[in-house]
This record gives sequence, C-alpha cells and structure tokens, in this order.
Amino acid sequence: MTAILIVEDNALIRMATKFLFKSFDCEVDFANTGKEALRCLEKRHYDIVFLDLGLPDMSGFELAKKIRSVKKQENLRLIALTAQASESKHECQAVGVREFYTKPLRESDIVAVLSKAYRR
Repeated sequence: MTAILIVEDNALIRMATKFLFKSFDCEVDFANTGKEALRCLEKRHYDIVFLDLGLPDMSGFELAKKIRSVKKQENLRLIALTAQASESKHECQAVGVREFYTKPLRESDIVAVLSKAYRR
C-alpha cells in the first residue's frame, strides 16, 4: 500500500484532500507545518510527499531541501502543491521537486500520481 504524507496548513484543503483519497488504496497522513512533516518523516517511511509551498513556519522549498538532505529520504517522491499557479517550477526542480500541481488537488491528479507510483 502506498504511504502518502500531505503537508498542508489549510484545514479546508486538508479535509477535501482527505475525502479525495478515500477511494484510493493508500495510507494518508497529514502535517500542518514543515516541522510537523519532518517529525512524521522521522517516524515513518512514505512513498510520496505532497507539500504546500506556502507553509507558516518555512517555505515548501526550504522543507524540500531539508528532506533531501537526509540520506534515507533522497529517493522520496516530492510533489509541490500550491494555490499560486505562478510558482517557479525551476525553483521546485532545484530543490528536488519534480512534480507540481495547483490546488485544489483533483481526482485526476491523484490517479496520475498513483499510476506513476505503481509503475516503479
């Protein structure tokens, strides 16, 4: 089963995302802040992390850098989520984030993400 961490500070978006994932065979955890996400990653292995680029305690770019600096997390699949369509894909790629989705996350986005996970 695919283990997913969603790092999102907006409660409404967390609730909607949780609802979307109910129909998929995944284990989904949520973190409200970058620090909480790092604690989650210390405790459990995740296959995919969706991270909001605008977190209250650190940027998603900073969080991605911290995640990538941990040797055991270097192959973790990081996916950026943002409400700002103008966010820099180049900056995402520079910190090891290869995929980029705008909020709100849609069911078709989840299907695309999971289909890549199952092909690995």
